[in-house]
Amino acid sequence: MRHRSWLTWGLLGPGKGIEWGIEAMAKLGDLRPAPRYIIAGQTHPKVMQRDGDTYIAGLRDQNFSSRARRVREPRWSYRDAAV
Repeated sequence: MRHRSWLTWGLLGPGKGIEWGIEAMAKLGDLRPAPRYIIAGQTHPKVMQRDGDTYIAGLRDQNFSSRARRVREPRWSYRDAAV
């Protein structure tokens, strides 16, 4: 059976709903194969200027919380795509 995947991409910030996606994935953690939530992009420049890495760190913390930990270990990586 194939993995189901959800993708969020673009500039990342609080208005994008990524927090809701992480919470939803935690609730689907009992499905086999486990669904994947792919978050691709970089922090929105205004969010980065205002908060630095705090927003992304908060997403990581949420993912590693006891509730979301049922989801398989994420691969946190950053790729700077030069245009």
